[in-house]
Amino acid sequence: MSWLLPSVGAFIEKGPGWPWYRRLFARREARRIDRAIDSGAEHVCLVYDCGVNPLTYGDYLYVIMIMRYLGERGAGATLFLLDADIYPLCRALMSDEEIEGFIQEMVDIGRLLLWYPEVQTRRVHDLQEVMQFVGSHKAYVVCGLRTRNRRPLFHHGFNIFNHLMASVPSELQDRVLLSSSDLVQVAPSVDVPSPRVAWHVRYSDKDPSRNLTVEEFLGVHEILRSRHPDHAILIVSDEAGCQHFLELAEDRALGRTVFSKDYSQSFLGDAALILGSDLYCVLRGGGMTVVPFMSRIPYRCALHIVHELMWSADQLTSWQGPHFNHSCV
Repeated sequence: MSWLLPSVGAFIEKGPGWPWYRRLFARREARRIDRAIDSGAEHVCLVYDCGVNPLTYGDYLYVIMIMRYLGERGAGATLFLLDADIYPLCRALMSDEEIEGFIQEMVDIGRLLLWYPEVQTRRVHDLQEVMQFVGSHKAYVVCGLRTRNRRPLFHHGFNIFNHLMASVPSELQDRVLLSSSDLVQVAPSVDVPSPRVAWHVRYSDKDPSRNLTVEEFLGVHEILRSRHPDHAILIVSDEAGCQHFLELAEDRALGRTVFSKDYSQSFLGDAALILGSDLYCVLRGGGMTVVPFMSRIPYRCALHIVHELMWSADQLTSWQGPHFNHSCV
């Protein structure tokens, strides 16, 4: 009957019980992972299948965090990046050069953040290659049935990680979560104003739904300036966003406002800027917000979450403290 399970899963994903199923699935998979580690599994494998999972920083970083958990638990583990196919929406929006560059960046992110001796990141072109490795190493495969049937995992990454972290002491949580020390190699080499508040803003012609209006930008800037008068305000965005809001800041003479692209040209560089800040803020953001979510840095976020399930009525994550605030808009 295993042939029927993918069809049943696809049906559930379209129904009203989908949030309930995701919570149940994440809890069960977290328990399976812990049992595999505790029972001395020779190896643990996780496959990020680019054919059914999008080329997005946020979804990929949740997978990276599961791998960091495995590394801190002392498990031998491999993250496979399977590029046999490309997620259809990404294929439609990105050129071949952009796709290749992003996948290579995924490899680089894995090698930087998964520095554990027993953890590796590998790019493969065929799922059969992964299965041969699994068989020869007697490995446990995270979400094995979904992986073998090429079902997406990006709905579940955050929630599985949330459950994994709930069962371990805070000292282990601290080692798993991201900090500025993880990104020393990619931190800006020039001095960045400090102390500072990192504020993630978006400006995109492709997807304007999360763009800030002029009134919103000026309003949030005024709030941040009044509440943090001794801090510089660091605008974190891509090249287009930084240029757009730089012109607005200069037009309105907004003092002590600096822009990430003056210090960093990469996602990891921007992440280093955020982790070196005293606070992270966002109104309708994107994948960059995963960085503070996966750290101890205080944040104030008002945005719509899609795949992430709240841990409780007032907690997004199981390790969340009083200086973290999230609301849906």
